[in-house]
Amino acid sequence: TNDGILNFHFSIICFFFRKKHILHLRNTDDSKRNYFSFYFSKKIICISNFIKKNIPIYFKKKAIVLYNYVDFFNKNIKLQKKHIKFLNQNKKKFFLFFISNIHKRKNPNLFIDIIYRLNKIDNNYIGLMFFQSDIVEFRKLKHLIKTKKIENNIYIFRNYPVHYWVKFAEKINKKVLIAPSENEPLGRNIIEAIFKNIYVFAYNSGGHKEIINKSNGLMFNSCSKNLIKLIIKKFSEIKKKSHENKAKVKEKFIQKFQNKNYIKTIEKIYSIQ
Repeated sequence: TNDGILNFHFSIICFFFRKKHILHLRNTDDSKRNYFSFYFSKKIICISNFIKKNIPIYFKKKAIVLYNYVDFFNKNIKLQKKHIKFLNQNKKKFFLFFISNIHKRKNPNLFIDIIYRLNKIDNNYIGLMFFQSDIVEFRKLKHLIKTKKIENNIYIFRNYPVHYWVKFAEKINKKVLIAPSENEPLGRNIIEAIFKNIYVFAYNSGGHKEIINKSNGLMFNSCSKNLIKLIIKKFSEIKKKSHENKAKVKEKFIQKFQNKNYIKTIEKIYSIQ
């Protein structure tokens, strides 16, 4: 789980009932309480090499990397009529997606700054923010957007169904994903976007490096003038190619994140005596 405390409690239960413990690690929590879970686990399944590198050296022998099988659920989601109308009214605009939950590491302020700087050049860029958050974080973002006077350039979709953004993406031709998270364990939203043939601009850190390559995206270190130029250039390329000429998702990428042997591999790990 993402919660070190949950791992700790589950490890205690396994210890007292003498049950085999396989630890699925999806974060880089380096708290000492995790040492108990690491010590008593038979195997530590890491969702990325970035996660594995952050495990204390004493436990690395137990660790293996197994990328999550990424698939889309909630396939029956339909766009609300007001959102269909919104998209029809903005067909000529350029759309940038932000998909995440909200806390400091996710860097939503960086996304807002990108939208602000793009619209200083040309008022044709729209940011779509899909996220889960509490009301406090939501109000902070609303305040920042208002301060920058880009209320008409950023639209927030808070606590909607997980894959509601996919239905938006399917109806938009000119789109990119901005993934500004720092030290993200992997980045499922990036993988999903690439499966949907969406070009990705990702922060140069963490598990992003295991997803992004020259064919599907670009890494950046800050909201620089060069980044803004590259985003504008990418939209220009998308406009010329049109939606009919989408880049095909590479076979290696599919094998990496939709491995047909994923379940068999999990079963093999759990069969360890």
